[in-house]
Amino acid sequence: MIQSYGLHPQDPFLNEKDFKRRGDFLEVLLNEGRVQAVGECGFDFWSEEFSANRARQEKAFYLQLELAALHKVSLVVHARKAMQEIFEAAAELKKVPAVIFHSFAGSPMDALSLLSKGINAYFSFGKPIINGAKKAVHCVRALPLDRLLFETDAPYQNLKGEKATSPAEIPEVYQAAFELRFAGSPYEARPSFYDFAAKIEKNFFAAFDLEKN
Repeated sequence: MIQSYGLHPQDPFLNEKDFKRRGDFLEVLLNEGRVQAVGECGFDFWSEEFSANRARQEKAFYLQLELAALHKVSLVVHARKAMQEIFEAAAELKKVPAVIFHSFAGSPMDALSLLSKGINAYFSFGKPIINGAKKAVHCVRALPLDRLLFETDAPYQNLKGEKATSPAEIPEVYQAAFELRFAGSPYEARPSFYDFAAKIEKNFFAAFDLEKN
């Protein structure tokens, strides 16, 4: 099991005292080996409310980025309407063993540009690919297979008419990704769904530097 702790950009900290308390707690978890990753962390400028926390988001993000690099653990990044800020952090992101972009909102070009900068990046997608989100769909079709991950973000990222998403719905995301990836390919050129899922599982183990038993 992977455990992670982060200062989420939608609510990074209340004040300087709270920032120190949360940062110290994260450092204790890392020192004691109680977490294997840092995050979600990053930037969220989706709304005016979130954007008003820009300075706090930046301060929290760079602290977590520094700690992930220092303790050599993976970083889970949440970034909405913040691709510029991610690229500005590229030199520091290179120092982290792996960067997992949760529900990646960028384009294939953005993703390939991050990889070209030497960032060991993985890009995760959930139900937006079922909803037909264009950038997510294009990424699943175009990015290197060994850089893809999938998720549910339960209980969020619902389909129309749904009130919540369950972690048990992950097979639906995998199936949608498989169809997107290989739609139009000759049958003989398509891997089995089992082989596809096994490859994504391998990506997960690589992203979090795990030994597969």
